[in-house]
Amino acid sequence: CIVRVGDETSPVLRYRYLAGSGSWRTPRRKLLRLRAQAFERRILGIRAPGEEGGASSSEKWSTFTVWGAGRDGRQFVAELSPEARARITAICDVDPKKIGTEYYNHRLEGPPCRVPIIHFSEVTGPVVVCVSRRRFGDQEGELEQN
Repeated sequence: CIVRVGDETSPVLRYRYLAGSGSWRTPRRKLLRLRAQAFERRILGIRAPGEEGGASSSEKWSTFTVWGAGRDGRQFVAELSPEARARITAICDVDPKKIGTEYYNHRLEGPPCRVPIIHFSEVTGPVVVCVSRRRFGDQEGELEQN
């Protein structure tokens, strides 16, 4: 179930698993690929060749930060087009072992992707959150606390 957060102009969507949903039968990487393509089209205004639509020039993000230097954040970055990856200013995280390092992937289409990993408190501008909520009991993780 996908629900828009805010009014009809808000680009923020929330996904909730439902038992009858078909998405649980769809591979996670395929869903990620589709979400990344939709993000590029709707939020960044990047269209595939021959495709119409997307964000207006006044609404599109010229730069953004990815929250999550773990599996989900790295895979989201890898699914983006070279044009979209060029707009990433940083990846932020709460893990002290990752902060101050760099995300580097030379296997992607286009130029190698090099992005600094910073503490979330240093973020400016729009953020794409690519972390999952903690699923263990009632504990809150650092994302929920911040």
